[in-house]
Amino acid sequence: MGKRSPHGGYLRVAKPGARNSPKRDNFSCVPPQTSTPAGIAIFKAHNIAYAIEKIGDFFRGSGSGILVGWPETSAKIIVEALETLSVNLSIAGVTPEATALPMALYSARELRKYLKNEPSDIPNRDAARVYYRCLRSLIRELSQIDKEAAQRMSPQ
Repeated sequence: MGKRSPHGGYLRVAKPGARNSPKRDNFSCVPPQTSTPAGIAIFKAHNIAYAIEKIGDFFRGSGSGILVGWPETSAKIIVEALETLSVNLSIAGVTPEATALPMALYSARELRKYLKNEPSDIPNRDAARVYYRCLRSLIRELSQIDKEAAQRMSPQ
């Protein structure tokens, strides 16, 4: 298959036997990968550090995070990564509820709604910054758990 699209949707990949021909009809649309290969940390695979940085840019009013679509896409990536981490922790024998994951998921989901201008528990921009800073801290905390879960799931 192809590489995971950071924006979701479909990727164009060469059909088997196309011999890397540049002709348009030698490509097919396939859904992006929905899982992370065993042994690879989810936060690294989803480039969560970059997504957090883009949301921070949005709140600071600087960098590419202020461009239309970046904050919402970044929040979507973070929510998907946290949901994947929840599944992988369960597979690795760790109870996700025993970690900071539920709080991080709640913060990420509410922040995503806020950034998409949907109704959320976040009443204003100042509160959104608090959610962002909380999420950033929780992701730092969860990154170690993510690495440990990846090591547990890696083929020996």
